[in-house]
Amino acid sequence: MFKKIYPISVSFVLFFLSGSIVANTVEQGPVKVQQIYAGYQNKNLFFSINDNPRNVNECPSTKPSNPIIAVSPELSDTNHVMSLLMMAKSMDLDVHLDLYSEQCYGTHVVLRRLYIE
Repeated sequence: MFKKIYPISVSFVLFFLSGSIVANTVEQGPVKVQQIYAGYQNKNLFFSINDNPRNVNECPSTKPSNPIIAVSPELSDTNHVMSLLMMAKSMDLDVHLDLYSEQCYGTHVVLRRLYIE
């Protein structure tokens, strides 16, 4: 009456899904948060890091002389991200970033997610 579920197939599905979810990102880190730019009317958030941003999509405003990364309010909870960025900056913590590799936000590289060590 009940079908047996094989763990190997469940693992494969989870692995396949997780791989397809992060396929359009590039990792960077550890880096330090240098500055945070906030207060825009449309809830945009930008921050700079102490390294050259990985800019595989060649977003024109993100370059070694301008290491600014955007946080899109359409793709992320900017309040949550800002809290994490402020904590990382105030405590001088290392941050690891996943950046979208196939899109820009305006003319900047755009953050997908981050984690703090």
